[in-house]
Amino acid sequence: MDDVKLKEYMKLKIKIKSLEDEAKGLVPEIIDSMQADDLDKINSTMGSLSLSDRKVYTFSEKVTDAEKNIKSLKSEEIADGTATAESIPMLKFTIKKG
Repeated sequence: MDDVKLKEYMKLKIKIKSLEDEAKGLVPEIIDSMQADDLDKINSTMGSLSLSDRKVYTFSEKVTDAEKNIKSLKSEEIADGTATAESIPMLKFTIKKG
């Protein structure tokens, strides 16, 4: 295995995580600013930002109970072998803390 590629990959993943965290931290301030200025879109030479609403639903107890039942049925099928599984290779990198 090529140590150089492994280290490069890990450094990039750390940088991406750091940048994503930094960007997430800016979102509330940008939203507040756009709303205060009554803007729904900002265009720049680097791209555009659009402010929109995303619906978040809260379902009735009937639906949440049905979802729990489905989860339970899935667990049962996994346990008794009825459900089939496919293993797909993936790469997971965990950033070392401290």
